[in-house]
Amino acid sequence: QIDAYGRSGWDGVRKELNTYGLNIVAEATYRRGTEYNSSFQPQVKILKEAKPDAIISISSYQAAAGFIRDVRNDRWDIPIANISFVSSESLLKLLLEIEQKNQRNYTYNLINSQVLPSYQDTSLPAVQEYRSLIDKYQGKDPITEKDYTSLGYNFVSFEG
Repeated sequence: QIDAYGRSGWDGVRKELNTYGLNIVAEATYRRGTEYNSSFQPQVKILKEAKPDAIISISSYQAAAGFIRDVRNDRWDIPIANISFVSSESLLKLLLEIEQKNQRNYTYNLINSQVLPSYQDTSLPAVQEYRSLIDKYQGKDPITEKDYTSLGYNFVSFEG
């Protein structure tokens, strides 16, 4: 994702790879807000030509799902890693929908990091507080007090 979020992730990946004497072999970006139905074929082409061992994606779930769709439609089974903010539940939902439609495995060789404990582990005080606040402000923005549709408990809101 070509914005501060994407660049920050890129910088972190680059620095960590350098500690192991490794480098990023190619980069393919997209604009923030790019939706699932967009074509990611140009990005797939750039990366495939570079012959990487794996892809690390710093993206939102719609763009990540669209990119993964196009990678798998190109019959490329390369490992693809996403960082936790991708919204793994939303990403998985889109990929499972297209799996059913196309009878092809789109979730094979995917890795998602998760920097937080599960929002379902209610033995943790942070999870208890998070769930309490989600319940308290269900349908109301706690700052503006405007109505909104809550997504309920999920990794993105817990992390965010």
